[in-house]
Amino acid sequence: MATPGSEPQSYVPALSVSALHPHHHPLHHHHHQHHGGTGANGGVGGGSGGSGGGFNLPLNRGLERALEEAANSGGLNLSARKLKEFPRTAAPGHDLSDTVQADLSKNRLVEVPMELCHFVSLEILNLYHNCIRVIPEAIVNLQMLTYLNLSRNQLSALPACLCGLPLKVLIASNNKLGSLPEEIGQLKQLMELVCTDF
Repeated sequence: MATPGSEPQSYVPALSVSALHPHHHPLHHHHHQHHGGTGANGGVGGGSGGSGGGFNLPLNRGLERALEEAANSGGLNLSARKLKEFPRTAAPGHDLSDTVQADLSKNRLVEVPMELCHFVSLEILNLYHNCIRVIPEAIVNLQMLTYLNLSRNQLSALPACLCGLPLKVLIASNNKLGSLPEEIGQLKQLMELVCTDF
């Protein structure tokens, strides 16, 4: 009595096959439906795979405009756009290498994007209210950076490489920090340090 169990699954395709081949014996419906079903599924799977494989989807208009403005003005504003990573499709189309200010606050970033670490002219970086757990060592490339806001993230430690930056303002409150790195004393130009975690 195994066939009744599988009957509901093959019920609809069996009907469609019988509509196409009204003279076929009911026993053959299963057979034809079986082959037709896999072929159809294979086709659907292949189709969705093709459409899902396009990674270079067009950016939405607001994001495109923000990147274009950054390329022209040096101020990048990508705040509150639900970003989980830096928009990769942006890099080839817009020259952001002269960006001086970058606001990526209120997004869903889990790490400081590596793309930002190449913006060597960056002076102000706002990463407030993300989910950042990781700061790459490449951030030390930002030798013009004077203002860094890392508050309301998920950082359990501040990496020593931050202390090699010319920071004047470092805001790191509302994280999961247990202490500050010993190297914090190397920030000779630091005028404001905000850290309320301990």
